[in-house]
Amino acid sequence: MVGTVTKMHLLPIDELRVFAGRGRAPDIPVPRPQLPTFQCGGGTSSCSVNATTPYPGTITMQESFVFSDVRIVEHHKNPAPQKNRLSVLYVDDEPVFLDLCKIYLERGGEISLTCATSAYEGLELLKSSRFDVIVSDYQMPDLDGIGFLKQLQERRCTIPFILFTVRGRDEVLLEAISHGATFYLQKGGDPKSQFAELIHTIKEAAKRRQAEEILKESESRYRTMFESTGTAMIIIEEDTTVSLANTEFLRLTGYSREDVDSRKSWTEFVVKEDLERLLAQHRLRRERREDALRQYEFRLITKTGQVRNILVTVEIIPETQKSVASLIDITSLRKAEEELERKNNEIAAAYQRLALAEEAIRHKIDDTPLPCGHLHNNELAA
Repeated sequence: MVGTVTKMHLLPIDELRVFAGRGRAPDIPVPRPQLPTFQCGGGTSSCSVNATTPYPGTITMQESFVFSDVRIVEHHKNPAPQKNRLSVLYVDDEPVFLDLCKIYLERGGEISLTCATSAYEGLELLKSSRFDVIVSDYQMPDLDGIGFLKQLQERRCTIPFILFTVRGRDEVLLEAISHGATFYLQKGGDPKSQFAELIHTIKEAAKRRQAEEILKESESRYRTMFESTGTAMIIIEEDTTVSLANTEFLRLTGYSREDVDSRKSWTEFVVKEDLERLLAQHRLRRERREDALRQYEFRLITKTGQVRNILVTVEIIPETQKSVASLIDITSLRKAEEELERKNNEIAAAYQRLALAEEAIRHKIDDTPLPCGHLHNNELAA
């Protein structure tokens, strides 16, 4: 097999790769310390390189390989497994800058970069591929970086978004943040430092998203538990606001979620005679938690004005001033106890009446004179 291969590369000058034919490096008029190499194995080959510097700190190399039964292998560090690499979409209308980004961002093996030269191309890529982070230039034809971000928001895209632009921070920063950008970086300066900052920012954005997803999963899990306990439950803020109520609490009180969540104080559900006692426990729980009662009863007022007897269990949420309260409606139990007490009182009263009647009969019998004949017979029997 005989042929010629020509390739164009945009490389950082401080990491210029040297190409060699049979181990012989060509003469290149730029510094090349500690360079990885291309190795030709088998057959014969020759290599020539033409270098230009179209971008500060970089060099474009045109390689021409003439080969005969030659394999060309690049030696570099083994990249991280694909499944462990961050997948990043980078949108910029400057192909030269995209090439430079790809070199810098992928050289550590931790990032896999997919490039798009327009926001619309980026939107198409998002339909078929999964990305951990999106990086975008600001100033682009047809649709700029902010417009791209707005399109993502309309599509309910939650991927972290980094605006990476040459525009001044004061001019664009507020607009970017107001539209949901995760981070903002300004292009310019030393490429090595600039891309090191970009890599760090990409990793931080990915970590933040991962943390948010873990938090959402945790919130979803605890919300499910909160809703599925079978008892009425509320989250109480330090200022007595009910920040969250479950469905059982809404059923118990007769209010809607819109009426309660973050709108009502728990004090609005307590009868006046019980309020000061419960407020004292609310304060004590936040000042001297160990002295506060964990469980007690109170009377609750529903939306229709009904009074319900409630057994409440309250605990402080660790590392917060919030508390979670579980409420059990014991109205039926209290009514049953009252009914039992009433019946017991009725029985006791009936027994007392019966005892009095028996005593009265006994006295009446004792006071009645006996017949003479009866007395005579008794005497004879004695």
